[in-house]
Parts: sequence; C-alpha cells; structure tokens
Amino acid sequence: MIPLDKVKKIVSTYETLEKDLASGNIDKKDFVKKSKEYSNIGDIINEAKSFIDYEKEKTELEKI
Repeated sequence: MIPLDKVKKIVSTYETLEKDLASGNIDKKDFVKKSKEYSNIGDIINEAKSFIDYEKEKTELEKI
C-alpha cells in the first residue's frame, strides 16, 4: 500500500500546479510542462483524495 504522506504530496502538488496555471504569471515553457504534469496527476487525483478521506475516517473510527 502507498504511504499516506506520498498520497498527500501528490494532492499538494496537484493543488500547487492548479494555482500556478490559474495565475497566468508563468512563461510558455513552464506552462506546457506544468500542464502535462497537471493532466497526468488529474487522472488519479480523485482516487488519492478518496484514499486520504478513507484513512481519516478509519482513524476516527478506531478511536471510537
């Protein structure tokens, strides 16, 4: 199983790329590179967020 910290890093990277691309203050070479990376991560981001939510819920249920 993938460690939770790596999944959180993927989500963080995705959010950072999203902000960078939306800002418009990026040169064309970086824009292309970041757009490709954003697209690649976009394929798995929903699963990553679901995994994080699952781990949080699992931890809270174990406390009960």
